[in-house]
Amino acid sequence: MFGGYVRGAYAGDTWEWDGTAWTRATSTGPTARNSPALTYDAARRQIVLFGGDTRATGALGDTWVYDGTSWRQHSVAGPPPRSTHQMVYDSRRQRVVLFGGSAGTTMLGDPWEWDGVRWTLADTTGPSARNHVAMGYDASRGAVVLHGGGLGTVDPGETWTYDGKWTRTTASGPRRRYARLEFDTRANALLLYGGFDREPSNELWRLDGVNWKRVAP
Repeated sequence: MFGGYVRGAYAGDTWEWDGTAWTRATSTGPTARNSPALTYDAARRQIVLFGGDTRATGALGDTWVYDGTSWRQHSVAGPPPRSTHQMVYDSRRQRVVLFGGSAGTTMLGDPWEWDGVRWTLADTTGPSARNHVAMGYDASRGAVVLHGGGLGTVDPGETWTYDGKWTRTTASGPRRRYARLEFDTRANALLLYGGFDREPSNELWRLDGVNWKRVAP
């Protein structure tokens, strides 16, 4: 876990969870910030971090990797600066996929892929620009899944899949912004929790690749 906003200040501390306890890790690395995106790159066995923001700097566009011991910055061209975006590791294609976010009042809808060396702009024919999406990787079907997010005219009930190309699904389910999506290997399905539409939600939903189903209040 890295960064965030605590008691009126931006955080830049790195923590590790081993299933039982939290341990504070290295004190050097990215600058303090809110709303970065992180994911684990299994092919290269490292955490990847991109972006975030502070009031002083605005949106950030730096790329960092963490190998369990230390952080290292990659000074490479890539996505424009942003925060409130999401990143997911696509294990079939061995790429980190980044989508959306915002920079100030500008919403972003550009998808990018990270191969451990460089960023590449991917298929731009998919979801409209938005932030606060839920994204997860469906390991049984080999595709990234994106749900909801956005403000204004964006439908927070949209579900999209990405396998190098975007496809909007017909699955009917929750309407959410700020939710979280993660693959459950035991259920062989993606689980979505929380978020906000007209009010905060504590519902748990399951996506089996075709249909959404509410599984718990």
